[in-house]
Amino acid sequence: MKNLDFLDFTERLLSFMKQNVFIVFTIFLIFLICGNSYCAVQSELTSSVSSTTVVQGGELVLNIDFTWIGAPTAYQIEPVKAPDSYLLEIIGSKQENSYQMYNDSKKNTMHFKYVFRASEPGKGRISYCAFEVTERESGIKKIKKTSPYDITVLSKSRYLLRQSTRFATWLIILLIAGSAVFTVGYLTYKSKQKKQEIINKEKSLSGDIEERTLLKLNSVRKYKISGETDKFFDALIKSLQSYFEAKAPGISLKGSRITEEKLNLKSSIPQKQFIEYKEIIAAANRIKFSGEKLTSEELDRWHKRAVKLITFFKDQSRRKLTENQFENINIIPDIRRQVNGNGYD
Repeated sequence: MKNLDFLDFTERLLSFMKQNVFIVFTIFLIFLICGNSYCAVQSELTSSVSSTTVVQGGELVLNIDFTWIGAPTAYQIEPVKAPDSYLLEIIGSKQENSYQMYNDSKKNTMHFKYVFRASEPGKGRISYCAFEVTERESGIKKIKKTSPYDITVLSKSRYLLRQSTRFATWLIILLIAGSAVFTVGYLTYKSKQKKQEIINKEKSLSGDIEERTLLKLNSVRKYKISGETDKFFDALIKSLQSYFEAKAPGISLKGSRITEEKLNLKSSIPQKQFIEYKEIIAAANRIKFSGEKLTSEELDRWHKRAVKLITFFKDQSRRKLTENQFENINIIPDIRRQVNGNGYD
């Protein structure tokens, strides 16, 4: 019964293989390629040189490694042709064997080292090096060759010139980079300095406005002494209007349509002081156009009232300037206190 089952399975397998010849052939090719690839990496010959450019009298090293996986005695390697070059002479050679574990197998390496000395300048080539590799189990022999290498030997003067040129190139690059960094830093510094000058100028002008207005009001006193009431109030009105228009740019204060709310949106003039300004201007216009003559004592009271108003803004500007300076001086300690408070000291 079992024999019948086996025969039946065999017939079905053969029938499947006949009907799917392409699939079976593809699987066979895959196994064949993988098997060849696996066998190909079992032994390998590689080489390298320490440099392809050397100065006359300098040394150059050719390294050759023959590597295989398996037993250390699986291969026998014999050099059959040593490397040579008409610009170089061999001054030494060395052979070493070593191994390391690789996927539970031994990876064996036979290392050959050839040391050359450059005898004369020019362009040349290190020829290939040939080895006879014998697989001891099968007795198969193969010749394996290394790659040739093109070599340039520089004269000492040319080598020094080349090194000097390389050094000069790097020096120029460093100088350009340093100049660029310095230029950016200098422009940034000048930009900050210019902004600071503008800020200082604005602060200075802000303080000068009050001083200039007080000087104008001081010149108004001559009309008080001469008793010219209309000229006194005319000069007083012009002095106060020019000051408040400078404090509130873009707003004309010659008319009576300006409101306290609109002024507060456009400037930092307190409402109380603006009301005082409006009362002084309204009274001055009324007296000026009425033709009324006031005594020197009465004119002096109006003068002191205007001076007191401007002096308020002068003191306010000084307080703001002092506060800004104090904040700039203490900005670093404040940051340190914040950092210490967050536990990042």
